[in-house]
Amino acid sequence: MIRVRLTALIAAHTTPCRPDSVLDRSAGLHIVHLLAAMQTGGSELVVLELAEAARKEGHQVSVISKAGDLCPRLQTSGAEHLHWAVGEKSLTTIGLINRLANWLRNNPADILHAHSRLPAWIAYKAISKLPVELRPKFVTTVHGHYSVSRYSAIMTRGDKVIAVSNSISEYICNNYPATDKNKVAVIQPGTDPQQFAWQLQASTAWLAEFSQQFPAIGKRKLIILPGRVTRLKGHKCFVRLLAGLVGSGIDVHGLIVGPMGADKQHYLDEVSELALDLGVAENLDYAGNREDMAELMARSDLVLNLSIKAEAFGRTVLEALSVGTPVVAWSRGGVAELLSELFPNGRVEPGAEKELLRICIKQLESADKVNSPHTYSLAAMTRATQEVYTEICATGAEI
Repeated sequence: MIRVRLTALIAAHTTPCRPDSVLDRSAGLHIVHLLAAMQTGGSELVVLELAEAARKEGHQVSVISKAGDLCPRLQTSGAEHLHWAVGEKSLTTIGLINRLANWLRNNPADILHAHSRLPAWIAYKAISKLPVELRPKFVTTVHGHYSVSRYSAIMTRGDKVIAVSNSISEYICNNYPATDKNKVAVIQPGTDPQQFAWQLQASTAWLAEFSQQFPAIGKRKLIILPGRVTRLKGHKCFVRLLAGLVGSGIDVHGLIVGPMGADKQHYLDEVSELALDLGVAENLDYAGNREDMAELMARSDLVLNLSIKAEAFGRTVLEALSVGTPVVAWSRGGVAELLSELFPNGRVEPGAEKELLRICIKQLESADKVNSPHTYSLAAMTRATQEVYTEICATGAEI
């Protein structure tokens, strides 16, 4: 049964992180990041990459969030992790305002950088409880097209507001016109060219192990849908596409790749049942969360992005294009920006599933060339963010 194959590789990674502690303030800036959880995802990986880069430069870094599978790597960098549920929508979360303010009195910070809405409110309110001389600068990164509301407006209240794409910058300016445009900086995420190398070739050993893990793929064309297992990522559309490709006579296999929370098992079961109903159960597997995405994308013939809502940037799109693998995706948000520049033939009008099928057939039969090289580098992202920190600390701006 496909359900067995889809669920066989699921594993939960919630490594406990270190408790509160007082940091050594002897060198560099003290940068504090706040987000919901250190679980694999676009904004979470940005925090991890910023923390690693800052630590290499000698800065102190603290990350406040729930635990997740990225914690071990975060701790390897030397960053401090405080396991606080700052993203949990609960009345008890309000108590974290005073807790954070007290912690900041003992651990003075230069930068408080919030990456989602509730953690941003906690940070904003905590700062206001501190004496002026102890107040860190407040930075926000807008990682999504949030619903427009007073609650979401907190993401525009930073001394500096980082937008992860031009699409997000437009979203901020259009929906929050009172925001000073001069304090909005567009800093796109990037890839490490050593990890996601152009025209990367997976090793013989990797290919052999991959074949053992997924023997049903064999010599079939391989399409993958990377991303967290949630309804927003469009997995059912992926299954319908797979059925359309098989029905068109293409020998193809689909792979769903990404982390899945325990509460999403029922959704993955729905995806499995749809595959059974459409007769493609033997053409579909779930690969779980993987650390070899570069090799997997290089092995793939086509990478999909089918998110139901516009994505702020589209990290998996850039990763696939970085190794030279074609991407087909709904043309909106940050994904549309990337495709327009690097692979325009992969754009599809959102929701047009017949056109999606047509373009995927074309790419699988004769793939178009991906434009390379590109300028979206990890080093550029971390450097630009560090420049924001340096600039804002020099100005003395306060919220």
